[in-house]
Amino acid sequence: MTATVIIVAYRTPELDLGWVPDRAAVIVVHNDGSLAPESVDHPAVTHLHPGENLGYGRAVNLALGQVRTERTIVANPDLKLERRHFEALASAPSGVVVTVPLVDLEGEPTPVLVPNYSPVTFLLTTLRAGRLIGRGSPVRAWLLARTRWGRNLERAGNDFDERRLAGAWVGGALFSVDTDRLRAVEGFDPDFFLYFEDADLSQRLADRFPELRVRNVSGPPGVHAVGGSSPDRAARRRTRRIQWDSASVFAARQPGWSWLPARALATAGSRLFGASSDGGG
Repeated sequence: MTATVIIVAYRTPELDLGWVPDRAAVIVVHNDGSLAPESVDHPAVTHLHPGENLGYGRAVNLALGQVRTERTIVANPDLKLERRHFEALASAPSGVVVTVPLVDLEGEPTPVLVPNYSPVTFLLTTLRAGRLIGRGSPVRAWLLARTRWGRNLERAGNDFDERRLAGAWVGGALFSVDTDRLRAVEGFDPDFFLYFEDADLSQRLADRFPELRVRNVSGPPGVHAVGGSSPDRAARRRTRRIQWDSASVFAARQPGWSWLPARALATAGSRLFGASSDGGG
């Protein structure tokens, strides 16, 4: 089975493709000019230059139009992976989405499968509550041990072999999916510039293909350099505006009365940060 790797480059000075075999196609979408195409060492790489920052999902969709393989691998540019990771991502049946266990630069696990948001967990995420309750804090330990969402997160995060996609969403940093199925849901929703686009995609895939399962590759994890900060206050403000805009879109699409407060807060946050922002993302 063959696979194409799609990578969206933004503020990416270098790209390591040593984990991708020479026979595999790679498509790099340059959302800015920070990555020199000639610096990318791979014999089957295609560079796409849209001339603007499309955001994550729209950039992936642009590349998806050129994929000619059975599977599509979507990968962040700041991943450190091995050849065995590629082989696992590329060799799955059409009814399986594949993920790889990931850790951050400090060796802490990064969840690759997360329980679907409830209104409460959605608001906590949007408000970045996780930054206030660090990984080693007693509050975080209590939430993980005493709440249903915490127990589900611990069970889903990196500690699973295979489970149904329905009820959870796959992190967008690294996954592979059958190309036809990804096209059947029209890829990522372009209304999301950044943030929540992976949760939305997983929901739509699970709705269209209820039998879809998620397989977590066994063995040593890959490394994801998460946690980078924006370089200046203006850029951080733009990032927050983008996050609130995406939160507003996501909340508006969730059914049920219980989502009304989350929708209202997300809409208010989007308007507030939009009014105070000094430019686009």
